[in-house]
Formats: sequence, C-alpha cells, structure tokens
Amino acid sequence: MDLVTCHCRNTRCAQCGKMGNASALQPHGSDRGEVRLRCTACGDAVSTRTGTAYAGIRTDLTQYALGAKLLAEGLGVRATARILEIDKDTVNQWLRSLGTHGVEIMAYHFRHLHLTECQLDELWTFVKKKEGHLTPLEHMLDIYGDTWVWIAFAPITKVVPAWVAGKRTWQESVRLIQRLQSSTDGYIPFFTSDELPHYWKCTVRLWCRHARAGRAAHEALTKFRRMIYSTRWCINGASMDAWWK
Repeated sequence: MDLVTCHCRNTRCAQCGKMGNASALQPHGSDRGEVRLRCTACGDAVSTRTGTAYAGIRTDLTQYALGAKLLAEGLGVRATARILEIDKDTVNQWLRSLGTHGVEIMAYHFRHLHLTECQLDELWTFVKKKEGHLTPLEHMLDIYGDTWVWIAFAPITKVVPAWVAGKRTWQESVRLIQRLQSSTDGYIPFFTSDELPHYWKCTVRLWCRHARAGRAAHEALTKFRRMIYSTRWCINGASMDAWWK
C-alpha cells in the first residue's frame, strides 16, 4: 500500500494534511494486520487504510479485492458470498463501502471535463419489489418499488460523467444536470435524448442561468434548439424564445 498520501488528521496539529517527506508520521505497529502510523507532533495514531476503500475491512485483503472485482463485473451479492464462502451480509457491507468510496473518487477525478456531445437517458429497475406489489406502508416510505437510473453519457469518450438513482421525477432530472454541470468545464455540449420533457426544461434553466446576455446566450439558445430538434420535440424557435423569456 502506498503510504505517501498518509497524513495526520488532527485538525489542531501543525502537521495536519502534510504528506510525504513533509509529514511527521512514524511507524506505530499494527492492529489486526492494519499498519498504523503515529504523528510525532501531536501523538495521534493514524491507520494507513483511512480514506481508502480498505478502511474498516477485517477480511483478508486478497479475498476482499476479489469480492470487489466480482461485484464490479455484475455478479450478485449471494453468488459472490457463495464463491468466497462468506456471509452475504458481509458482501452487502462491502458493497456500501465500495459504492460510497467510488462516488467520492468519481467526484474528485471527474472535473473540468470537456464534452462536445452528451446523451441523457434513464434505465428502469426496481428495489425489493415492483411498484404494483408494494403495500400501502411501503408506498408511504417511498424507498422500494420502481427505480430509475438517470445517466449522462458521452458517446465519443464512452464516459458516464454523471448518474442519479431515484424516481422518474423532475427533482431527479435536476440532480442529474447539476452533477453533470459540476463535472464539466462549462462548455455546453450537443445534447440528445428521448422525449421526456424534464430534460430540456431543467437543462435550459440550470445550464443557461449564467448565459442570459450577448453571445453566450445566443450560443446556448442555438445549441438547445439543436438538442430539441435532435430528440424530435415539437417546438419551434419562436416558442423557444418565448419560453426563454
């Protein structure tokens, strides 16, 4: 494991955040196979796995890494548990940990992306049971049932810069476009999608919020007209201008 990025996490310590040769960390034994370091400035102990996908994992790391690969390849939780001969609840814990860490890594690396084309779509699935089989209480909880995975896909680079899991509502489409905005460099790509009206409404509102004057507004309107025409939405330039105002 690379120890170069390890650092003291005590915010009151003068060495907090300093990595590599600038850090004041020294070896401090191990705990259940987990290498530990000690800050010579404040005395706090730091685990080398903190902040990584291995944090809190008590299983053999080779077995854990294999489990992560199986899950990434689409193998089910129960099948992964049978292959590794462990409890399925352990695999579920891994899945939550890996998912959380994966989102953080994606948010860190997917920034200032330059996209010239972007496809917006949603995929249907369900959690626990289909919507028609839910009890009244489960309907109230709004956790189970039909679920949609909203994705923004760059067909040229094959990158998925943003995705959202939730219901097929306006709020989820806004979340998708906001995540897409945060991962790009501000350039407005050529959008294509189906006829779901949520896309062009929230995209125009959110993406063009800062482009309401001069050349930037003209460029935004032109590209969104292209998006509308490409998805067969029945709206002309005049009505688009009226809606914009």
